[in-house]
Amino acid sequence: MAKPVMFRKQSGTSIELLIPAPAAASQWAARTTMRGMAVSAAMARGAEQMIDLAPGFQPVRWTADLFRPVPMRPCSVRVEVLRSGRRLTLAEVELVQEDQVMARARALFIAGAEAAEEAAWQPERQVAVPPVELEPNAPENRLYFSENEGWSTYAAAHSNLSRKQIWHFPFSVIENETPSPFQLAAGVADMASVVSHWGSDGVPYINADITLAMARPPTGLMIGAAGLERVASDGIAVGTALMHDRAGVFGTATVCGLWNGDRRVNPAGRDERPEIGT
Repeated sequence: MAKPVMFRKQSGTSIELLIPAPAAASQWAARTTMRGMAVSAAMARGAEQMIDLAPGFQPVRWTADLFRPVPMRPCSVRVEVLRSGRRLTLAEVELVQEDQVMARARALFIAGAEAAEEAAWQPERQVAVPPVELEPNAPENRLYFSENEGWSTYAAAHSNLSRKQIWHFPFSVIENETPSPFQLAAGVADMASVVSHWGSDGVPYINADITLAMARPPTGLMIGAAGLERVASDGIAVGTALMHDRAGVFGTATVCGLWNGDRRVNPAGRDERPEIGT
């Protein structure tokens, strides 16, 4: 299956314009707005491209505020370095359409150092990875897991009340560019909402933000998100996922959601098969 493409670059302009491709469309508004995955990944790419980082720096925290619906129209990314030091670089990133800021993020990069691992509490983590031979058949380019069903290529079998996981295969942030592991992690972190809030009748909360924290970058371009915690009260929900690769857990993603149950989305809605079980 071909990798989904989120954006194409428009040439011949002084500012790099990103033209959203169909894969960037959200299910929340009849595909007229961009999904959080596309917005976050595009801003993360801008941060990596526009910040002059010394060797040894790695992304540690990524916080994206998705405070407006972003229409499926051309956009650009601009970056301002707020602090550049020997061990720490902090930058602000904006996604802009027609001179209006549509989303904003902050990226924290830290230079690693050799450190002796001290004895300390270790959490019990329960994450599964799919068999290496299992590949997605649906257009979302991901595999789905629930504790009652195990791994499958389609989402429909997982509309249940058990804990969820997603294993995401690579996608192209920009057509004909190989994305970095950080760009993909910034995008897949949006899935913390799905693995946290997806029940028997879809996902009723829409993300207002994404916070990704990483102790190390992912190894490779396949990334998993495993539901860890969820809290919901009075139309506000907080969901947290363990972010992992085949080497293990590398960080967490947390999203704050707003109730949107009247227009909830169902991950099974993009399955390309006529009925369950065929």
